[in-house]
Amino acid sequence: DAVNLALKADHLALIHGPPGTGKSYTLIEIIRQLINQDKRILVCGSSNLAIDNILERLSVYNIPATRIGNPARILSNLQTQTLEYQTLQSEENVIMKGVKLELEDLMKELKEGNITGTLERKKAMNEAKELRKEHSKRSMAVLNRLMKRAKIVLCTLHGAGGKQLENQKKFDVCIIDESTQALEPSCLIPILKAKKLILAGDPLQLPPTVLARPAQKVEGKKKEEKRKTIWKEQDIKEVEEITDKLAELKISEEGNVTDRKLKQASTRATLKPLESLEASLFERLIDIHGNSIRCLLSVQYRMHNMIMKFPSETMYNSELTAYEAVSKRTLMELPNVVNSNTNKDSVQLSSPLVFIDTDGHGCKESIDFKRLKKGALQRGSKYNEKEIEIIKRKVQDLVHVGVRDSQIAIITPYQAQVVRLGNAIKSQFPGCEIGSIDGVQGREQEVVILSLVRSNYTGQVGFLKEGRRLNVAMTRARRQLIVVGDSATIKRGNSYLKKIDSSALADNSTPSWVHC
Repeated sequence: DAVNLALKADHLALIHGPPGTGKSYTLIEIIRQLINQDKRILVCGSSNLAIDNILERLSVYNIPATRIGNPARILSNLQTQTLEYQTLQSEENVIMKGVKLELEDLMKELKEGNITGTLERKKAMNEAKELRKEHSKRSMAVLNRLMKRAKIVLCTLHGAGGKQLENQKKFDVCIIDESTQALEPSCLIPILKAKKLILAGDPLQLPPTVLARPAQKVEGKKKEEKRKTIWKEQDIKEVEEITDKLAELKISEEGNVTDRKLKQASTRATLKPLESLEASLFERLIDIHGNSIRCLLSVQYRMHNMIMKFPSETMYNSELTAYEAVSKRTLMELPNVVNSNTNKDSVQLSSPLVFIDTDGHGCKESIDFKRLKKGALQRGSKYNEKEIEIIKRKVQDLVHVGVRDSQIAIITPYQAQVVRLGNAIKSQFPGCEIGSIDGVQGREQEVVILSLVRSNYTGQVGFLKEGRRLNVAMTRARRQLIVVGDSATIKRGNSYLKKIDSSALADNSTPSWVHC
């Protein structure tokens, strides 16, 4: 359905890909079908890694593509597909090399003073100037020829604004992957370079990181000042052309483009000033056009059905279903795992979801203070030493029954906990992946241990209030998710955390409930 929507849409299509639903594979299939239709495609993403992942998948099908960007930031196995490499391999490059060498020799003679006399030096300088023009002209000719020939061009969102794509013929389609992780202004860069736009992403996972603070309330005034908008009036004028284009793509429930000539008033109404850069273009377009331009990928190929159940019910209106081959797989099916009665209590091999409750065991959180230059202390990140001890024992138990340390990932919302987990575990289990929740979006592992850290008398859960962050954390595991936390604190957290606690207490067998 997603492929059909993308191919049949006249101007705009959104692919909503929840965790494990094969969004990347869907995009590759869309690209393959578009190539069969002889379309030129611009593929963009917010990071070099996102673009390289697509390029690697295209390489499997031997689909030629041109990658624009700094070669130092592109994976080594993809260097032969960069624009720089293709330029070096072109026939014109031989002539360009000759011009460059001639220019270098001439400049060397001028620098060393081999050319004396005013007239001779002036003549040499003019010759050098002409050689530079010739080299620049030939370089641009090679660039234009390669870009004109390229059927698929890949670059970052910012790279789409580079000189390589200046004055080029419009692409038939622009595809933006991970669009919900990109700032909306960045997504606007490639839009005008194509006749059709396809966005892929998941607005229910983590948005881009925005460090700017929102406008604060001004004390002493009767009326609260309106929040300062991110876009100023002059900025709005600069993107009016883009806004008009998006507004013209008003699509009916049947999926047909209807009113292309909207009145100016209604056109301007679609461009509401942003109150936060965390809002993505993906979400903005859904607000404008509704769900008729959106397709949800509803079958996930990663998680056990029980692991999937919580995010599906909480975030995706119970629309997700697990592919049959993964819906019931557990650690017991791993070829290296040995099952016996002796390890039944320590490692729940058959349970895909395990909660280790630290309530009442003195596992209180701590704060990592930082000493400033003037000697003052600054409150930093949070950590939980007792949880680290529990997690280390759990990793030992898993490895003891045959789970490889490289099949285990440990994630947590706090950087101080990441550092301490690494110090406690990495020396013994170097293959174990340890990181923050924000850093593992898009990744997966056989076993994931989630350290919640928060344990206090006031029920403060901090970062865990963000449902999208919890969604990412709960959807990284394939066969087993182990959550370590304080149920008493969780109960007083937000609705998402309450649901974890209530679902665990509802049935001791689904999921397994283990006290430390």
